[in-house]
Amino acid sequence: MSSLKAGRPSKSVGAKEVQLQDVKDNTKKVRVNFDLDEDLHAELKMYALKNKKTVKQILVEQIESLVK
Repeated sequence: MSSLKAGRPSKSVGAKEVQLQDVKDNTKKVRVNFDLDEDLHAELKMYALKNKKTVKQILVEQIESLVK
């Protein structure tokens, strides 16, 4: 006889139920759009890759360091 069970694994006994408000970021976001030289963009992407971050993470960190 098989040990497989029907149903969703996330609904198993003891699984913590997560609500949308628990994971939703309530901070309102705005989009920032600007042109960047192609070579500079390539260097930025290489920097991000070497530091295991996204370009967005790097830009947000830099902007935060400027304004704080």
